[in-house]
Amino acid sequence: MIATSQQIESMKMLEKIMLPFKHFKEVFKKGSTYTKIVMILQCVLLGCGPLLFGHIEFGLVLFALLYGLSFFAGFVTSQYAGGLLNISALTYIVLLVILVAAVVMIWYSSFKNTVILADDRNEGIPTFKSYIYNGVRKFVLSIIDWCKEFGVQFKVGDAKVKTLLPLSFFSFGIPLIVFGEVVKGLALFLVQALSILYLLARGFLDIMD
Repeated sequence: MIATSQQIESMKMLEKIMLPFKHFKEVFKKGSTYTKIVMILQCVLLGCGPLLFGHIEFGLVLFALLYGLSFFAGFVTSQYAGGLLNISALTYIVLLVILVAAVVMIWYSSFKNTVILADDRNEGIPTFKSYIYNGVRKFVLSIIDWCKEFGVQFKVGDAKVKTLLPLSFFSFGIPLIVFGEVVKGLALFLVQALSILYLLARGFLDIMD
């Protein structure tokens, strides 16, 4: 019997879903002691894998969702069993199925990411220490680079550049207009001017009240 295109797609999707489970053993064998401990803990203490591998914010979100939904499912069940939840049996079953499905999906996401991160560690690929830390670090470094570039441009620039660069701190658009970017300069100048007018008008009205 020849499989239809829909059956082939379903088989491919199932293979894709099962991929982390197939790779788990291979990745586990290659892993360091710490990697093996984390992979075991992921199976016992559900949802902790990404957290222990350094994806702190992502791991905390998964961990909180997983146990929060599990607790909520248990709470709903206890309330329904005790007659304290005024819903029909069908509504309870549908709600429970949705909660269990959500828990399973979150656990699968945690398991899949744990295997991927473990494989990355085996290959020597560094993992994020923290999304917040990396974001702040990148932002600070970009400011430092901008300050260095500002200093270089001010040092090598002519009188016109040395005048307009400091002016850009007070007037967003005028330096751009002078350098030929008229549309962008006018847009920024109008935004700044309207913002200042709004603040002055608002402040005046607040004082009068």
